[in-house]
Amino acid sequence: MLRRTRVKRKRTKPRRGRIIDRERLAWTALQPCWITGEIPATVHHVRFFGSPKDDTRTIPLVARLHMLTHEIAGQFCIERGKRVFEEFWGVNIEDGVAKYQRLYAEFCGENKA
Repeated sequence: MLRRTRVKRKRTKPRRGRIIDRERLAWTALQPCWITGEIPATVHHVRFFGSPKDDTRTIPLVARLHMLTHEIAGQFCIERGKRVFEEFWGVNIEDGVAKYQRLYAEFCGENKA
């Protein structure tokens, strides 16, 4: 005899703590890659260990520097680990987050004036 199970319901609202800012994500996606300056870039959420995604803490990265599936020629992607990524590229991720927060604030200030 077949046993029937309930179909799981899809989540209707975001997980607890998720900060959603679609305009910021769209703006970040239009920016050139933080490391290479290439376009198009993908949006990477910079999180602290165990924290939810926060759309105010994002940086634009070209796909090969963002996703594990694109790691080629020894270019370390950020998903491999922040410390390894920072050492390889000689950058500070928190400085990048602060830069794009400042640029977005300037962008919003210009558009509201």
